[in-house]
Amino acid sequence: MFKRSLAAIIMVFAIVMVLGACGSNNREFSRGSWSGNVYTNEYLGLRFEAPADWHVFSDARIALAQGISSDMFEIDNLADIDTLLTDMLVTCEETGTSVQVIFERLPLRSMTVEGYMEVGSQSLVEVGATVNILPGTTTIGRYEWHSLETEMDMGFGVAAYGRQFVNVSDGFARLITITYFEGGSAVVEDVLARFSEI
Repeated sequence: MFKRSLAAIIMVFAIVMVLGACGSNNREFSRGSWSGNVYTNEYLGLRFEAPADWHVFSDARIALAQGISSDMFEIDNLADIDTLLTDMLVTCEETGTSVQVIFERLPLRSMTVEGYMEVGSQSLVEVGATVNILPGTTTIGRYEWHSLETEMDMGFGVAAYGRQFVNVSDGFARLITITYFEGGSAVVEDVLARFSEI
């Protein structure tokens, strides 16, 4: 049951997370890659070192979990992304913590930050989440990211928590999503400490 709940919350946050923040990214798009337990994304200017006991999802496993073809991951240009691309997913099955890097095409290229934040918050509330948009920004890699906290009752006395970090430019949202079941802000702080700029 716990693994099913973890998969459900990962998919909920990935699919309905439509939030925004400004930022220009003039680097040429490239997908990130794994070397052992280290994910590097030159395009975002960041590196993430997963704990040794965490599970790194392959593109094929992400495709299976999302019910899509693995051909969807053969992307070398942002313009080739139809709606959503999960570039990275790593989980700790023992605690239920997960980290994702997602690229999402915006419904309107000219959508304002305020409008995007409002739509995203409403979408999350509609699926039962409590949403708190946080003030200020957080530096991850070489960019500034706006963020919000979410909480969702998963049933069976289990609550899932999330922190979504968003950077938007060129008609796309770049998302770093952390989901967890316990540990509060300490989980988020530990995950953020594993990111570095490249």
